Amino acid sequence: MSLKPMSPGQLRDYSQNHHENTYLLVDVRQPDEYRRGHIPGARLIPLPELVQAMNHLPSDKELIFYCHSGGRSMAAAAMTEEVGFTGTIYNLTGGM
Repeated sequence: MSLKPMSPGQLRDYSQNHHENTYLLVDVRQPDEYRRGHIPGARLIPLPELVQAMNHLPSDKELIFYCHSGGRSMAAAAMTEEVGFTGTIYNLTGGM
């Protein structure tokens, strides 16, 4: 398991060089924030709901967490790592 930072530029390069079936973008903001705009293909799992949703995170994909500024996504990434997720976990630094 590995928790790594990812910049917005790295995410752009990553998404261009990896098939969308190999990773999951997880937006941990609130539904109203998501409705105002999100990264295409992202799954909304608000941070307060993440613990209940852990069983539904795909273990065969890399996870990329993001939020508005990077704080909530870092918490989400750390929580996911703590519960024993075995894949690579990224936090989008600075948010979207």
